[in-house]
Amino acid sequence: MRKEHDYRLGYRPDLEGLRAVAILLVVAVHAGVPWLRGGFVGVDVFFVLSGFLITGLLVQEVSDTGRVRFAEFYVRRLRRLLPALLTMLLVVGVLASLLLAPAEQRGQSSAAAMAALWLSNIHFAFARLDYFAPGTETNLFRHTWSLGVEEQFYLIWPALLVWLLGRDGERGVARLKLGMLAVAIVSLAVCVWLSYKAPQLAFYMMPMRAWQFAAGALAWLYFKVPGMANALPWWSRRPGWMQLAGWVGAALIAMSAAWFGPDIPYPGGYALLPTLGAVGVVVAGCVATAPAGVPRVLSWRPLQWIGGISYSWYLWHWPILLLGRALTGSDAPLYRAFWVLLSLVLAWLS
Repeated sequence: MRKEHDYRLGYRPDLEGLRAVAILLVVAVHAGVPWLRGGFVGVDVFFVLSGFLITGLLVQEVSDTGRVRFAEFYVRRLRRLLPALLTMLLVVGVLASLLLAPAEQRGQSSAAAMAALWLSNIHFAFARLDYFAPGTETNLFRHTWSLGVEEQFYLIWPALLVWLLGRDGERGVARLKLGMLAVAIVSLAVCVWLSYKAPQLAFYMMPMRAWQFAAGALAWLYFKVPGMANALPWWSRRPGWMQLAGWVGAALIAMSAAWFGPDIPYPGGYALLPTLGAVGVVVAGCVATAPAGVPRVLSWRPLQWIGGISYSWYLWHWPILLLGRALTGSDAPLYRAFWVLLSLVLAWLS
């Protein structure tokens, strides 16, 4: 029987590189890069990666032990994510008290408190804070909404997976596939509908994003479950076709980042493009014996370094940009570039 800390997947340098691409897109849109107005799709890529990796870890543990140690799973998540989050909240809170006027500080403390509990997405949804509306960019903790979505995913996913998988071997895997497909279809349908009826709920709430996690889970279940290689479609066993899937996926992510903007009802059906793009990139590296095509590009060493600190950089980049603007009174591109680099240093140090 494996120890708790031994439940890890084999290292995939292409996935670390995909993390780097995702965080670079998010930082770019927040820093005002004009030709990446849709860089917010980097968050969609993160959701797919989480669905893929967490499903893989849980399926592996159930396969080896017949169960999931829920307490250990949650402790691992807290140990990995909470210290950096609390550090950012504390430092940013102190700086905000020094740099922002009292009127500007109103609303920041409640958002920080909800972020510490991984509930800021719910806070912003019911406060009707439009992520893309002018004026909302003054909230120092607006970016933590996606962390809330991720943590709520971590909260329910193990129980859902164990319930669907059971102890039926291949029958359990087939049932899990059907369950993930049902989650994806229902969640996507509700997400598209609410994108026009209640856009804040569609954007911020985890159930309306569950289809993106399910897409990553399906990528694992179809391409990584042991003993399922013979059940893969014929084209997936041909390296050329898988390389094509990777390039198409990368193109969909790039096109989304360049084409999308704050004027579209997002996520809606638009989020299908970066989500399917992320799935294409992920599965391209699943069956290859050696990195080729997009997986090889994503294995570039600088991308590995950025991917390794992507979580910390995500935490720091947004509040540093806002506090830097408050400190200098300028939003000039040169200043923004400096604050981005400073946030990268803070991410590395933390």
